[in-house]
Amino acid sequence: MLFMAVFCGFLAELQLEHYIEHKREKKYIERVYKDLKKDTAFYNQHKKYLSGVYHLMDSMITQLHTDTYKNDPDQFYLMGLRARAGRYFEYYNTAFEQMKTSGNLRLIQNEQLLDSLVNYYYLLDKRVTIIDSRGLDVLTELTKAINAFFDAGYYTNNGTFDDGILFTRSFSTQNARFPESTAQNKLLLKNLCHLRKSNVKSQVNFLMDLQKMSTRLLQQIEKEYEIK
Repeated sequence: MLFMAVFCGFLAELQLEHYIEHKREKKYIERVYKDLKKDTAFYNQHKKYLSGVYHLMDSMITQLHTDTYKNDPDQFYLMGLRARAGRYFEYYNTAFEQMKTSGNLRLIQNEQLLDSLVNYYYLLDKRVTIIDSRGLDVLTELTKAINAFFDAGYYTNNGTFDDGILFTRSFSTQNARFPESTAQNKLLLKNLCHLRKSNVKSQVNFLMDLQKMSTRLLQQIEKEYEIK
């Protein structure tokens, strides 16, 4: 009888521990789920931004190639201002990192889900820095070419320093003129616009891969943990 009492107590303790760990597992997964939701929202928003950059580069290439940029210098100056702006890639991995550093990834019982999460965050960790670095390199060279092609003296301030207006709306031009420039400078600017266009396309491809992965992960979590 004593043995049975001890054994039953052991089973009850084991069941309680399992219950507590399951609660912890779901709590962590709910945080991961929220992070994935943020990722998905960013991917949708960032894709729209990159689409705008892609078409801006396309327009600048066309105008430079046909010399039509001279028809409306103020508009082209505005395009040049927008072309110098950039955004970094964002992702949210706080919950997953907390699980990893605290050794709580073991709480995830579904091995397929665990493998998918590990692969997703590994891809983000290894490739996002490279993607951002390459994008910054291209943007830096493009900015140098723009600086050799435009005269910043024609830009005038819109609003005040601390009014919170977006960078691309903070300046405008009126009766702008292009400084003396060589055909080589124009060719360089055109080619760098094309380089950034190509870089943006590669970013979009990467973004779409991540979007598919995050969507599948959300669906897996919703099914496994009945989260909506």
